[in-house]
Amino acid sequence: PHLGDEVQTLKAGLFEIADIFVVNKSDLPGADRAARDLSELAQLSAFVDGWRPQVVQTSTLAPSGIVELWNAVEAHEQALRSGSQLKARLTERADQELRSLLLARVQESLDQELRPTPGWETLVSAVVDRTSDPYTASEKAYRLLLRCL
Repeated sequence: PHLGDEVQTLKAGLFEIADIFVVNKSDLPGADRAARDLSELAQLSAFVDGWRPQVVQTSTLAPSGIVELWNAVEAHEQALRSGSQLKARLTERADQELRSLLLARVQESLDQELRPTPGWETLVSAVVDRTSDPYTASEKAYRLLLRCL
């Protein structure tokens, strides 16, 4: 509830993120409008393997919408399994997870191996003193990091 114009601001990328939108606390004022705004935007989004983002209203006070939400989740799973999107999404998720873990390890190596070295301190000083620009210094730091690994 209370999304109003914020929905318009988010619409450019919002429907590329979610497959099911849940308007929780649908017993509050403004929930119907938020759901209607999201539904209108969903109608503008493209079908992907026969699926268009769904909007489900839920409320724990009423209680309502839980069965509808479960049905939407099951329908989405079926759409993924029957189309080409499931493997593509799993591949993308695995790719992102591996990249994230690798970057975390590189960051850890940077912090443990490179930053305490005199070479790193020299590069930082060069950027501070403006005898080197950050891009050139980062290229040198990259070469230092590769030697540390």
